[in-house]
Parts: sequence; C-alpha cells; structure tokens
Amino acid sequence: MLRRRFAARWGLLISPLRCYEFEKLKMACYVAIALLVVGFALWQLLQDRHARSKLSSVRSDSCSTTSDLIHDILKSVIAEYEAGVGSGKSWAGRVDCLDVDGDGSSEVLVQFPSGVHGCALQIFGTKANHLGKLGQIGSGAPVGFDFGDFDGDGKIEIRSEEVGLSSGLPYVEAPRFVVLWRWDGVKFSRVS
Repeated sequence: MLRRRFAARWGLLISPLRCYEFEKLKMACYVAIALLVVGFALWQLLQDRHARSKLSSVRSDSCSTTSDLIHDILKSVIAEYEAGVGSGKSWAGRVDCLDVDGDGSSEVLVQFPSGVHGCALQIFGTKANHLGKLGQIGSGAPVGFDFGDFDGDGKIEIRSEEVGLSSGLPYVEAPRFVVLWRWDGVKFSRVS
C-alpha cells in the first residue's frame, strides 16, 4: 500500500523489477546506516581509551609533582623547626606517592613530626573525582611510617610503632610495639 502511494505520488510505474530494485536500495541504505553507527561507536571507544590514558598519566604526573612540592615545603618547615630548637636530631618527615587504598591511583602520603615525641601521617587522594584528605594516622613514637604488604595478604599496610606506656616505665625505657593500619574502604583501620 505504501509503495503504491509513493509510486503514484512520484509518477513511478510499479513493476516487479522496480520493486526489487527499490528493496535493494532500501537494504543498502540500512546497511550503510548500520555501518555508520558501528563506525561511530568504535570511534567513541577509541576516544574514551585515549582520554583514559591521558587522565592516568596526568594523575601520576600531578601526584609526583604534588609530592615534590609538599616535600620542599616540609624541608623548609623542618629546617626552621630544627633551627629554633637547636637539636638537629629530630625526625625529618617524608612525602611519598603510593596507592594505599587499592583504587588504582596513587595517593600523596605526608609524614611529619607531631607533638613532643610523635609523628603523624596524612593521606591525600581522589574520592568521587575530588582531591582531599582521605585520612590521618598518628603514632606516639618518632619513627615515621613504612608502607608495604607486611602480613602477606596482598594488600598494602601502613606500619609504625607505638610506645607501651602502660608498663609504668618512663617514655625512653617503655617497650615499643609494631602497629599496622589498612584502608577498609571508608577509613584507615588498625589491623594489629
């Protein structure tokens, strides 16, 4: 019915041969449209992969650049602190760039002296595409923090020492014990 209206409107004679040619032309148009859609989808996929690789390289570059910048700031602050105190023997702090939460992108880990005998670790990273502080860990011993798989489970832990003041001994003589923290998906929790 539709073919007759089309043919009558444009003055075409409907013959079996013309109907066959019209069907071939219609099928060729469908194939061409399908190829265009598939081609566009493949182009979008390539663009997505290219953008993801660029984003990954920018994230790693910005992490190391941020890490270097914080390290330089920390060095000057610690130098001023040591000049004011005069000891020159205090723990100096450190900046690292490492994936401690297992999301595939590195976090900036800033260690610094805290209080009279302690140290602190602040972890900065991206959460929901916003850069911010993911957590902070404090330790009562001025030894800093180490990172690695210390319990053999394949996940990164943060290791430091605590001072056992419950023994009744002075701080200098009090026993020290190793403490591990791990990212549990929301915060850094003590493992041991």
